Amino acid sequence: MSIRVLTLRRSSRSTLPAPRRVWALIAGSLGVAAAAAVLLVSSHGHLGRPSLPWPAIAAGLVLSELVVIDVTSSEASMSIMLTGLPAALALAYLSPMGLLGAFSIEAIAYSVRFGKSWYKTAFNIANALTSASVAYLVVGAIRGSGSSVSAVGILGIGAGLAALQMTGTIGILIANGVSSGKIHWSHVRASYLESLVTLALDIPLGILAVILAYRQAWTLLLLAGPVVLIAFWNRTVKTIRKRYSNLQLMYDFSVKLAGVPDTDSIIRTALDETRVLFACQQSQLVLPLGTGAYRYELSGEGTRVHELGFLSTIEEEVVSNGRPALVSKTDTGEEPHEFEDLMAVVVPLGDIGNGVLVAGNHNSDSESFDTEDLRLFETLAAHLSTALTSSRRLDQLRSEMAAREHQALHDSLTGLANRTMFAQRVCIALEHHRIEELVAVMLMDLDGFKDINDSLGHPAGDTLLKEVAARIETEFGPNGTVARLGGDEFAFVFPSLGSGTEAKALARSVLDAVSKPISLDGMLLELRGSMGLALAPHHGTEASVLLQKADVAMYEAKDSKRGVVAYNSDMDRSAKRRLTLASGLRRAFESGQLEVWYQPVARADTGRVAGCEALLRWRTDIEFVPPSEFIPVAEQTGLIEPLTWWVLESSLRQLGRWQSEDLGQTVAVNLSARCLQSSDVVARVNELLRRTGVTAESLILEVTESLIMSDPEASRVILGDLAELGVRIAVDDFGTGHSSMSRLKRMPVHSLKIDREFVMNMHIDRSDEAIVRACIELARALGHTVTAEGVENFETWEQLRRLGCNDIQGYLLAAAMPPEECLDWMRARRQLDFGPDFALLRKVVGGA
Repeated sequence: MSIRVLTLRRSSRSTLPAPRRVWALIAGSLGVAAAAAVLLVSSHGHLGRPSLPWPAIAAGLVLSELVVIDVTSSEASMSIMLTGLPAALALAYLSPMGLLGAFSIEAIAYSVRFGKSWYKTAFNIANALTSASVAYLVVGAIRGSGSSVSAVGILGIGAGLAALQMTGTIGILIANGVSSGKIHWSHVRASYLESLVTLALDIPLGILAVILAYRQAWTLLLLAGPVVLIAFWNRTVKTIRKRYSNLQLMYDFSVKLAGVPDTDSIIRTALDETRVLFACQQSQLVLPLGTGAYRYELSGEGTRVHELGFLSTIEEEVVSNGRPALVSKTDTGEEPHEFEDLMAVVVPLGDIGNGVLVAGNHNSDSESFDTEDLRLFETLAAHLSTALTSSRRLDQLRSEMAAREHQALHDSLTGLANRTMFAQRVCIALEHHRIEELVAVMLMDLDGFKDINDSLGHPAGDTLLKEVAARIETEFGPNGTVARLGGDEFAFVFPSLGSGTEAKALARSVLDAVSKPISLDGMLLELRGSMGLALAPHHGTEASVLLQKADVAMYEAKDSKRGVVAYNSDMDRSAKRRLTLASGLRRAFESGQLEVWYQPVARADTGRVAGCEALLRWRTDIEFVPPSEFIPVAEQTGLIEPLTWWVLESSLRQLGRWQSEDLGQTVAVNLSARCLQSSDVVARVNELLRRTGVTAESLILEVTESLIMSDPEASRVILGDLAELGVRIAVDDFGTGHSSMSRLKRMPVHSLKIDREFVMNMHIDRSDEAIVRACIELARALGHTVTAEGVENFETWEQLRRLGCNDIQGYLLAAAMPPEECLDWMRARRQLDFGPDFALLRKVVGGA
């Protein structure tokens, strides 16, 4: 009504209440308002004289909210609005309908002015109507049929203003209690104390206005002068106080920066002071670097740094033109951004460029950043710029940013260039080579490295890779670029070569350097490598093409045991087919030739359908391409990641349709290495579950042992985050020899899938049966379920059931099928459950 209160040192931004609370609040407040309005109109009221036009009173209520008196202490600030004058006139001289109309206009104007949501606007209208009705009834009950300026009339006006204030405050407190789920009694006491202060000013002014209007309505204009003077005086005092406070704050900030020892602490101090000084929820510092940027954001654990691929439009404009940006809550610009309101100012950083300091989301629902805040923010940014660009700190900042840039372009294990930097160096070499010169791109893979890794462990393998990298870089680094693309795969680019013979000689020199004995944990190891070679411009003029053709040649070198092979168009059919598949796979994906088929999984003890595994299939017009051929191509070309996400989304949508018929309970999808290593894998899986409406418990993500163990710590974190969503994690191809038991027991997995290699012949091979038995017992000890792949006969199924295997999968049950066939298959076996009667199960399944 006539008072708006903001308590300092406490965020006043309210959270959106639960939907049921919103509707209950709206329905309740509107119901109370309607009942009060009906009672008011039925009372017929008693007008004093003169009868004032209700639109004029409505305008007075709206305008009076612009006259604000601020009362500030060290703990809280109170804003008193002189709405008591028009409110008293409304209670004394308006009809019931006029009164309701005037207060409805005032509530709507307030909500529009401060950008309130629809449910807050509805509540404000209902609360205003309820308060006005109660106040009017109080005035009528006390005054009766007497005059508005009689003793009882004046008493009634005072009581009505008090009822207006108290009823409105009660409504607000109830709304806050509904929103937060509890009543804060300290807020109740503070609200009513502030209401009493307001009434001490409202009641005398309101009664004075009623008396003046009773004599001559025009005399109300005499009050305009004092009201304007009060507003002008308050604004002047507020401005002076704020300027003095800003000077003190800037001085304190400068003192704090002077005592900060390092760049990270300077940035943290600036971000912390920004949040405190400007009462905002977010404070960020963006430092551009080339085409990207680093974003420093304050959190409870310290200063977090995010690497960005691009700046927002507002930040880009601030950096480019050096002018600050101010977006208030009432702005309706088309450019989207993450904050309701924000300030962004430039932070000059010398030869590094310009940074951007951002303050976003003002704590108050009814206030926003203004130009005075923006000027203070620019001053703060200037102090921050001075602190960062001092010589010692600027050097430190350069060093930190250079370290991050190095990390982004180099392999963390060996320090060699990574795939990104290698591609850049190849492009540079192609761009600057002369017509008579060749550019050689080579790809090397270490033969037998997997066996060394499996037998000696990953730490020994990492040591071996670092030694190989050091040898190569020492001997050939100045003549070209050496990179590690991943695993035991190394790449080389040598510009400005005279012939292919010279390129082959370099390749053999690389292999000779690698093949020298390496001492590791007292053992003398000898490595061999296979090298593929592609030359520009003979074999291509693009980095990706040259690397692809070097890869084809490397596979030929590995298959033929020749060491070094240069690419040529007459290589064997397997190499040609890999190239054909590589070029056709993306077109097949885009044209819809790829399909997702499903292979059922059943309970080992009952035969009841448990779910399906999603498997990718490629059918062309002339052939069916086996997954064993095109999946490695997808991994080499990088298409495996979009394919994985497509299979995952298709499978979840298909599962949703099956579950609507009470069929397949789960779907299992293989998660590729690229997806698991992606920083947004958890967010993307969560988004797909949300879009498809499938519960997380219905999704099983399968990862191979080798994938998990390639980086156990990173895998443990990511798989743990996926498991927290409710997704089940299964280790695929279990038993093939990659796992470390001590690491596996710490992995957040739910199921083990025994590789078909051990399952297919376990009914005739005791060694295979012993391995399967050990895997099942291990899974039980770790609290995991077990699925056996490759079940192709009833003897194997019966053995697995006796050993306590949970689920089975294989051709005996069903091969992979298109979705429609799988649906028919599951419908036919909807209620299949034979319990211990395995003979009946064998008969029915065998005859199906």
